[in-house]
Order: sequence, then C-alpha cells, then structure tokens
Amino acid sequence: MLQPGERAPFFIPINNASVSRSIANYTLSLETGSSNAINKPAVLKVEIGDHGVVEAQSVAGIAYKIVGNVTNMSNRPSTYVSVIATFYDAAGKIIDYKIGRTFPAEIPPGVTAEFIFEDALGAYGNWTAATNSVVSFNVTAESTEYLSVMEPP
Repeated sequence: MLQPGERAPFFIPINNASVSRSIANYTLSLETGSSNAINKPAVLKVEIGDHGVVEAQSVAGIAYKIVGNVTNMSNRPSTYVSVIATFYDAAGKIIDYKIGRTFPAEIPPGVTAEFIFEDALGAYGNWTAATNSVVSFNVTAESTEYLSVMEPP
C-alpha cells in the first residue's frame, strides 16, 4: 500500500506479442483494496547499511548490492516481511526493482532482521547500461500486518 507522496513500481505482463504491439496508450486508475490494507500501521523501520549501495561483481557483470535491516517497532510479530528496492535514473524514471525477504521472514516485536539485494539491474543483456544509469534508489518494506515507516525526503 502506498502512503501519500510515496512511489512504487508496478508491472503489467502482456504475454501476447500482437496484443502488446497494438497498445498505443493506456489509463491507469487505482482503487483501495480491502480495509485491512488501509489500516496497516507503519511500524517497519528500514535502514540501509553504512555503505549504502555499492557496486559488486556478478556473473552478469556489475551489479548493485544493498545491505540493510528492517526493525519491527510494534508490539506484535510481523510475518512474511517483503523488502522492495526501486532504482531510478536522473529523470526519476524507474530503471528496475527487486523484491526480497528479510532473514528471518518473521520478525518478532522490537527485533531487527537483515536483508541483502545483490543482483544485476535492467533487461537481460543490458545490465551494465542499466546499472550505470542509477542515480537514486528507495527501499521499503511490507508484511502481512505492517508497512514501512516513511522517512521525510
């Protein structure tokens, strides 16, 4: 669930090439889902490690590596914690995003769990160009019960 002022990537798969070529434009509208999603408290604190994002070597070439933590600041467990890293170019356009889990995926109250993203960015065969285009990134977390604490920009 997005909070006011928050951005997030989305993906619409179209598995038919002729249908894909026939789309000239589209309109996207958003609706709120269940009231459960609306009432998720923002109590998952995301912190990036001391080194932030660093370049790492991978089989595909240069990759980005993000190491960080998610702290459950509530008084109840947080289950199925997902972490989403979104990478942006200089124009604010999304280059790529990665979804992962904390270790462990269930975080007890007041406990911190680690996450690591280490992967090539962008389309197959275009990893280096996509990686070189990254100028900013954002990391959020969401669980079955909770959302990320939004930090002021």
